[in-house]
Amino acid sequence: MKNKTDSNTKKKNLLLIILSLIIFFLGIAMFGFLKIINAKGYSTAISAMTAETEEVNQMMENFLKPTTDMLLTVNKWYGNDLISINEDEKFASMLIPLLSQYSQINGFILMDSQEQLIMITKQNDHWISYTIKQRIMNIGNTMIESKNSCKIATYDQNGKKISSSMKIIPQDLKDLIEFPDNNLNVEEEKVNWEISKREQLMNNGKIVFSQQWLANNKVIKASISFEVTDIITKFSSIPFSEHFQIFMINKLGEGINIFSGEKVPKDFIIQSEKSITKDWNERGKKLISPVRIADLGLLYYIQPFSGDNSIYLGIILYEQLMKERVASSLSGFNTVSFVIAGIGLAMFFISIIITRKEDVQLGIYSLPKNEEEWKKLISNGENTNLEFKSTMRWDMVKSCKNTSLENVIIKTVGAFSNSEGGILIIGIEDNGNILGLENDYSTLPKQNKDGFELHLRELLNGACGISNTAKNIKTEFPILDEKEICAVIIYPSTSPIYTKIIDPKKGKTEKFYIRSGNSSRELEQISDVTNYIMSHFKNKKKLYKK
Repeated sequence: MKNKTDSNTKKKNLLLIILSLIIFFLGIAMFGFLKIINAKGYSTAISAMTAETEEVNQMMENFLKPTTDMLLTVNKWYGNDLISINEDEKFASMLIPLLSQYSQINGFILMDSQEQLIMITKQNDHWISYTIKQRIMNIGNTMIESKNSCKIATYDQNGKKISSSMKIIPQDLKDLIEFPDNNLNVEEEKVNWEISKREQLMNNGKIVFSQQWLANNKVIKASISFEVTDIITKFSSIPFSEHFQIFMINKLGEGINIFSGEKVPKDFIIQSEKSITKDWNERGKKLISPVRIADLGLLYYIQPFSGDNSIYLGIILYEQLMKERVASSLSGFNTVSFVIAGIGLAMFFISIIITRKEDVQLGIYSLPKNEEEWKKLISNGENTNLEFKSTMRWDMVKSCKNTSLENVIIKTVGAFSNSEGGILIIGIEDNGNILGLENDYSTLPKQNKDGFELHLRELLNGACGISNTAKNIKTEFPILDEKEICAVIIYPSTSPIYTKIIDPKKGKTEKFYIRSGNSSRELEQISDVTNYIMSHFKNKKKLYKK
């Protein structure tokens, strides 16, 4: 185990050193790069705007991708006859668990050209569905015309129905209904955002994406709505977002404002939107770089959203605001570059210190964190830094308490302390079989892990010294196969540990143990002890001092 953990730790330390150097040189490179940007001045600001538009586009794509993916999924479900408006409960049970995964989505509408509809909306922790069919059967098996009534049902986030009832169609639902007709252009099968109810949707703080397709000789239309405030929250996290305006525009040239920064004049928004739409249409809806509109003193840039030429995303910036932004941001980034370089340099020195310190720690740098990791450790078997003991004081042969067995525990701890440290696991047989501590618990006044740890520490305090026990020994009680075991982690001592044990012939005596391979060995000759201490602990002290 020592070789494996030593190797892993050295790799980690090397990676930490490399990472710190990378961060350091990154800070230096940033500083130099910012100097170049500052020299280029305003022309570089335009490039920065292009990059920022791409960043916003990517952010919008990540935010809205679940929306477009879900519309395509519903299309596929419909095409495979997995769902229909007539099976509203089945549809809700399939769709609601997907909707619940995305906090930004708060509503879904599915309708067809035969004036049937199912709408699902979020309401706190539940989902409400409204279903309008050509005919709906109520509880009393009476057919009710859909023109006057709808079925309202409540579902939990897993799509399980909680309740349902029949009610007159709510007025706000009537206002949202625009059933499709059967005249469908093939291009309209693409996902697009709704423009027809833009003012109402924006007043409600929502944007709607929709898709139409042909199925069973009728047009099916699916729409998903989400909160504008959620998008604003995302954009507000972008540095200098207070300076720009973000909008979306469809293939007809109709635009909708998504986000306006705090420093964008409110009366500028409508005026800029009309001017940009006109200029963009005149340019054939194709831009390779930001465009300047001199009379408004602004720059704008529009890109196809997520590669779809039917939906576009644009960003607008005042020229003066952008100049001020670039100038102020460069000074801030200069500071950031120095901070990054400083962090990298500090990390480098810290990693060197950690590496030197870990050179004198026990050969196990990363202790297991769960049952699986403990079992993997045990499966490697005993070695220089790992030893198993079946019990602390329970005689497995005689089936009774035997305190003389405690000498074996003391001897192992002393050997690890005088060597490179290690782990002693009590409650495990030599072959790795898990026994647990129940037999040991039964021999103690307090028959649990607290009593076990108290007795073990008192035992080691007397045998190895209170100072060494407090500083270099800790215990853990992992549970493996529902059996509690004790892992005694022994860190190497910086000074010799003479272990006091009870010798049957000499009584209480001090002995000096070290690890030799997979076992603990006593150095009996004074000359051997002296030579070991001179070579081993002298190097330890030097490393710890450094």
